[in-house]
Amino acid sequence: MGYAKFLAAAASIAMTAGLLTALVAEPASADEISPPVENFEASPTTWAVSAGSAVVAQSPDASEGARSLSLAYDVSGGQAEIQPVSSLVVPSGLYSALKLDLKGDGTWNTVYLTMTDSTGEVFIYRVDSINVTTWKTVTVDLTKAPVSSAGGNADKVLDGPIALTKIYLTRNGSQPPTGTVLLDNIRVVGDGWSVPASSRSYFTPSNGESTSFTFSAGSVGDYALQLKDSSGRVRVLSGTVSAAGTQSVDWDGKDAGGSQLLGVVNAVLSYDSVPDGVLAAQPVSGGVVGITTVAEPVGAAALLLDFEDSGASWKKTAGSVTLGGSTSRTQGATSLSLAYDVSGGPAEIRPVATPISAPMNAFSALKVDLKGDGTWNTVYLNVTDATGEVFNYRVDSMNVTTWKTVSVDLTVAPSTTSGGNADKVLDAPIAVTKIYLTRNGTQPATGTIFLDNIRAVGDGWTSPTS
Repeated sequence: MGYAKFLAAAASIAMTAGLLTALVAEPASADEISPPVENFEASPTTWAVSAGSAVVAQSPDASEGARSLSLAYDVSGGQAEIQPVSSLVVPSGLYSALKLDLKGDGTWNTVYLTMTDSTGEVFIYRVDSINVTTWKTVTVDLTKAPVSSAGGNADKVLDGPIALTKIYLTRNGSQPPTGTVLLDNIRVVGDGWSVPASSRSYFTPSNGESTSFTFSAGSVGDYALQLKDSSGRVRVLSGTVSAAGTQSVDWDGKDAGGSQLLGVVNAVLSYDSVPDGVLAAQPVSGGVVGITTVAEPVGAAALLLDFEDSGASWKKTAGSVTLGGSTSRTQGATSLSLAYDVSGGPAEIRPVATPISAPMNAFSALKVDLKGDGTWNTVYLNVTDATGEVFNYRVDSMNVTTWKTVSVDLTVAPSTTSGGNADKVLDAPIAVTKIYLTRNGTQPATGTIFLDNIRAVGDGWTSPTS
């Protein structure tokens, strides 16, 4: 703190219970992550009023740097909200608290903030009342339950990366509805623990494969790594850290009872700082969406497309798309890389020559290994049967950025059918004849996805012969 700010703080010394107490912002501590999430040096151009009556401005009265955010509000008609113009993403890590410097206006009105995680779950935290008219540092404890949470995957865990998405003020009872509050230096607090990472983005336990998870432990303590698939199957890997440093935990893809988890697996790492073999009731926790994918057993499947030729057997037939090969794959040596631009309409590819047909069997599903790009744009494919009837199936959105296996249920009516004998029945043999992507609303129009290992799945039944 500069000398002038020290004098300003000293001038606001208050007599409390016979003691002289100066309220000032705390200096940065070793556990605060640098740089701060928001230092407001560029405000107000980086913040905008999103609801209620408020005016955003800069103030030279700052706890750090040259400026703070000045928020003049009127909450007589409801809460006043501001939000960042661009996303304020918190650096990757596990955090126990969030700190911000606050200078109130003497009212007991209240400041809140919202954090949004990678699944879209929104967490509302109470910051503090704004009765103190000098700078003070407020700590928001992220190990405690927020005021509320909603949306996303609803697991009540901050799944990284997380972002600061809103700050708002509410009136407290009959307190004055107007005033001005100053905000500065929002930062997160951690203690050296990191989110876990998997050695395999995709593995097949039925082939004897496994994975290992690594994370950094900033201190001694106990931890629990919870792994959960979309069906609710869970495995918890726990342990005690006796010395800070990199930790590694192996996993065979199964739950404690020996049943295999399937598909995309999400992880939550929780830890404390006391190595007594018992995890604290309120540990620090953080989640990772799609930390790995557990491949389903192939079973009675017929491989239709393995994309080992790096896309040479496919061609663009509509829209803007570039094909290639990638070593990021689930089986074999390569997958199909598909860079697209759907701003002008769907991006479409078809086989160069006659596509590979599935055997003369009755199939219940098609399975596709898909690695998305974080958008919610959508992948479709066409299956053509022996009569030329075309069946259009939705595969999935592309929001997950790790490999996952998507199942297309052939027992359910497709999006559309056309041509052929029009009987709406897949007459064997069948073949995949088109793959295309469409834009979903206002999602980004460009991106890159990866496809691998398209197969038809049955349960041992064959088509009849004469």
